[in-house]
Amino acid sequence: MRQLSDDSAKFTEQIHGILNGVEEQTAQVQKEILTGQKSVETCTQNANDVNYSFQEIAENTSQVLHRANVIEKQAQELESLMNTTLENVNNINDNIESTSAAMEEISASINNLHSNIGNVVDGYHDINEITEALVQASEPEAEEEDDDLPKKKLKKVKIDLS
Repeated sequence: MRQLSDDSAKFTEQIHGILNGVEEQTAQVQKEILTGQKSVETCTQNANDVNYSFQEIAENTSQVLHRANVIEKQAQELESLMNTTLENVNNINDNIESTSAAMEEISASINNLHSNIGNVVDGYHDINEITEALVQASEPEAEEEDDDLPKKKLKKVKIDLS
């Protein structure tokens, strides 16, 4: 019995040792579970932070896309305005060229008209000179004609167009 009692004490000690080992391992597992739980919580928090960051990135990307679309529309409007302005400038340039050509034609016509008027004035001067010459030529002849006939007097015509 003593043997039984010794064996029993020995087995109790062994069971006690096993239970202490199980308790230590349970404490260790519990500690690891808490550490794992904290890691999971940290990972969850990090995942939430990453999710929030991705949401912000998506929102910022959406805003950038919207602004890019607005800028593209404004660039198209600016391009259209610039094309219209360029077309207007080209039309003004064409009008200036047409006006310049017309002014050159008018200037040439005025110079031609001035030249023609000068020719007409010269012609009238020539007519005046011829008329004066005729008047002077006819005066001595008029005195030599018959005294019975009244003397004809030619009127001296002077035209001044200058």
